[in-house]
Amino acid sequence: MHEYWHRQDNNSPLYEEIVWAKPENKRHRKRLVIVGGNTHAFMQVAASYDRSIEAGIGDCRVVLPDKLEKVIGKSIENVVYLPSDSSGGISKDAITAMHQYSEWGDGILFPGELGHGSETTRFAEQFINETKLPLVLSGDSIEVFFSHPKTIFDTENAVLMLSINQLQKMAPELGLATPVTHKIGLVKLVELLQEITENRETMLVTNHESNIIVAMYGEVSTTPRTFSNDWQLSVAPKAAVYLLQHPEKPFQAVTTSVLDGLD
Repeated sequence: MHEYWHRQDNNSPLYEEIVWAKPENKRHRKRLVIVGGNTHAFMQVAASYDRSIEAGIGDCRVVLPDKLEKVIGKSIENVVYLPSDSSGGISKDAITAMHQYSEWGDGILFPGELGHGSETTRFAEQFINETKLPLVLSGDSIEVFFSHPKTIFDTENAVLMLSINQLQKMAPELGLATPVTHKIGLVKLVELLQEITENRETMLVTNHESNIIVAMYGEVSTTPRTFSNDWQLSVAPKAAVYLLQHPEKPFQAVTTSVLDGLD
């Protein structure tokens, strides 16, 4: 029963080959582009940069709206700026520049804090739909697809860091027999994530009953973790680093990344 369910404890990684195969050469440690921020918030972007460096990324670049340039100054290294819209987020006119900047990297992380302006939403949706690079989406970047979740759930090379609340809002459009609620048990949630991912391309990661759950191609892993702060902000940058460094084993890589930084 539940042969697709792989349980990982905090003392023993399920996939030791991922741990031992961590690249030492900087070039092989890959390049990550982190995109987000608006005039009201950018700390998730800054924290994601720091945590990506800690997790061993080879190089990292941050992309922010240009209305933050005077605020940021030199507090974050390797920053480039895109045109802003009237609400302080990234403008829809920044698509071409974003594609040019993304060519520098091996993958993209949207940690959140995009804001809810209509132009920023259009920018994020268009870029995410057009890019061929691996993507990790977290925070409000996922909300771009609330009205049409099938689009992102069928996207290859994408990892969605979903809260239960976000999954609950998107699940009805996926034609599932079992509803998602905050009271759903771990076993039922594992079964549901297996159902969602079995015939879809996207990897799903969520947090429930003090477990980080990773699901892809009908395989599901659980790792017991308790977070004092935002779990998505802790997990997403490390998942992005491991994903880029082990592209041939994405499920194993992200499952292993959950253990990174554990005391």
